[in-house]
Amino acid sequence: MDTGCSVDARQDFRMRISGIVGAVDVPSVEDRPDAQPGVENTDARGDSQYCFDGVVGDMNFFVAIWRLAQGLGITMLNFLRPKITERYPENRGKKVYFERFRAELTMPHDAENRHRCTACGLCEKACPNGTIRVVARKDDDGKRVLDKYLYDVGSCIFCALCVDTCPFGAIEFDNKFEHAVFEREKLVRRLNHTGSSLAPKEKLV
Repeated sequence: MDTGCSVDARQDFRMRISGIVGAVDVPSVEDRPDAQPGVENTDARGDSQYCFDGVVGDMNFFVAIWRLAQGLGITMLNFLRPKITERYPENRGKKVYFERFRAELTMPHDAENRHRCTACGLCEKACPNGTIRVVARKDDDGKRVLDKYLYDVGSCIFCALCVDTCPFGAIEFDNKFEHAVFEREKLVRRLNHTGSSLAPKEKLV
């Protein structure tokens, strides 16, 4: 009488390894080291567990080798592909960036050192990180004018909400991304130039 693996155990075993290997012949009683001819096996683990440990354990070894070969194949494929590494800083000044690339907030000034900021503060309110601080003052006529436009590039997330909110297009992003400094305070910058003034109303439209 064959007491290697019962019919139910064979079926359960095939279902458990169907996704790993193909058809596998379950070992008979002669192949089991702990089985004796004419004696029914009473292993507490059951026939199914015995079959699974005895055969699938060996199959997992070959599966692991196959997975390793797949990973090495991908590595060699990328090793032979053309390199696309940017040679920075050797290519500084030669790299062309996309127009929508955001790196630093700026305030354009014209040839007469005039800007378009009216110190309305809409950009400061729109900023989610408190990156912008608009400091206003009163001029000789009692009108609100810009004194300092402070921008902390260290906390900026480059969302451009400030640019979209500004009704006069007074600020914009450029692509100068080099902001490395040794002191945190140097990341806070004043965007309006010293001695600058507000452009005439006809240029604000």
